[in-house]
Amino acid sequence: MRILVLGATGFIGGQIARVAVEAGYEVRAFCRPHSQRWALQGLQVEPVIGDLEAPASLVTAMKGCQAVIHAAGYYPSGPAPRARHVERARRQIRHVLDAARQAGIRRLIYTSSISTIGPIRAGHLGSEQDFYWPGQMAHPYWDCKWVQEQAVLSADGLETITLIPGAVFGPGDVKPTTGTALLAMARLGTRVTLTGRINVVDVRDVAQAHVAALTRGHPGERYLLGGHNVTVQEFVAEAARVLGRPGPVVALPMELIGWPLCWMARLAMRAGLPGSVSLAYLLEAIQAGQWVDSTKAQQELGFRLRPLAETLADAVAWFRAHGAFDRPLRSLAMMKAKDG
Repeated sequence: MRILVLGATGFIGGQIARVAVEAGYEVRAFCRPHSQRWALQGLQVEPVIGDLEAPASLVTAMKGCQAVIHAAGYYPSGPAPRARHVERARRQIRHVLDAARQAGIRRLIYTSSISTIGPIRAGHLGSEQDFYWPGQMAHPYWDCKWVQEQAVLSADGLETITLIPGAVFGPGDVKPTTGTALLAMARLGTRVTLTGRINVVDVRDVAQAHVAALTRGHPGERYLLGGHNVTVQEFVAEAARVLGRPGPVVALPMELIGWPLCWMARLAMRAGLPGSVSLAYLLEAIQAGQWVDSTKAQQELGFRLRPLAETLADAVAWFRAHGAFDRPLRSLAMMKAKDG
């Protein structure tokens, strides 16, 4: 079977392409004109050039494929108003769905986000029956992911399957995205942390589930790819051990300082400071307390988790190998290109 991977040069998409090749699929990798493709080096993939804002390029890329894995969901990264970000997210997912129909694609696997289940109250595990509602959180990421997932869930003429990973960590975080937290801890220390709950999953486990969904997923379904339900203190303690730093001794209550921290992160985001977009979202995600139940994905997709210690150790090793701890927080893809 030939499949197209949208976002194949990115963090999650790159791992999906790798797992798909290892599973015997013919992989076509969708790349923007100026994307760095070093993450695909050594892989037997067919690169195709295009852009989510260019519908014709999507149709051309999809022709001859039987399935599409869409791991290139819109990520708001600039200071534009929320409405503008949401409109761009809506337009891009419409382009993908329309192109899939025109190209005769049978199955589309969509990489959503844990943000689409919304805040989870203490004492409850989030499930596929939980949904975010627009405007519930301040960062535009939440609304962008909601509008794209809703478009996929309501799409006609396609077998669509939605996969919802938690906070994804691991090797190959080229932006960086969630890995910004590890880079920040390496610079700022790990003695002080926050209270709160997060769900952390390995990018390689997420990729395996995507490839499994090609044959085992049920159309129209959502699958939570939750990882380890941990407190922020537990996450920072493990990260500190991997980084070779002393663990946390003070946990600041998120319910008291969360909103000021989020406000400062959003100001940094609007000023365009590196890593601020991911940090602003991560703080809101901690406030949302998203512990989840992944039983459905385990039973139907064979979803399995590797230890959190392994995920963080491999993520830190990858960042060290690419000089991330010695350079400013900027695109690691650019740094790799500079390194040759």
